[in-house]
Amino acid sequence: MGFPVEAFTGALDDEFICAVCMEVMEKPLMIESCEHIFCEECLEGCRKSNGKCPLDRTSISGVRAPHRSYVNTIGRLRIKCKFRDLDC
Repeated sequence: MGFPVEAFTGALDDEFICAVCMEVMEKPLMIESCEHIFCEECLEGCRKSNGKCPLDRTSISGVRAPHRSYVNTIGRLRIKCKFRDLDC
């Protein structure tokens, strides 16, 4: 499970949204064969349920972290202050 989209400021690029949980990816992992990226927890759920990529149904034979620049870009997304309702 990722981070709620509404917790972020501005527009978010679709490539940072997990196709399983529809949230901003948390601990992203990439399927080596098709290079689709999902949250670690979501991908583990897919591996346990049927062992296939939820987007193209290829077998999940190996996973790895996506390129460091992808992870760094997610890390630079701006999050709304959780105290914004208290005039933070």
